Amino acid sequence: MTGHRFGAVAAMDDAAAARLHGREVSFGDSHANSGADSCAAPRYRVEQRNVVESLLVDHRTTPAALGLDQATDAQVTVIDVECATPWVTLGSRLLVLPDGLVLAPWDGVFFELQPR
Repeated sequence: MTGHRFGAVAAMDDAAAARLHGREVSFGDSHANSGADSCAAPRYRVEQRNVVESLLVDHRTTPAALGLDQATDAQVTVIDVECATPWVTLGSRLLVLPDGLVLAPWDGVFFELQPR
């Protein structure tokens, strides 16, 4: 996690979000990890959605609220990580924007991920 943006409604403040900077998440065929949370046999559900619809319906925010300059017809790739038991953690959903920005929404905060 390298940065964050706030959605219209967030369950944490700037200081709490900043404490999550530096948290590492990793994804592979036989593992998914987010900090101390792990999934031994992840499945990845990937779908293309309209960026405005996805943000409004799923996260009650807009690209403009997040400081994103996205066309209203832009598509976002939504990746959900699923495990044998529910894996509810930061990084269990990823949003990949057309410009390559990867966001992990969590409690109304959208954390920026930097690939390594």
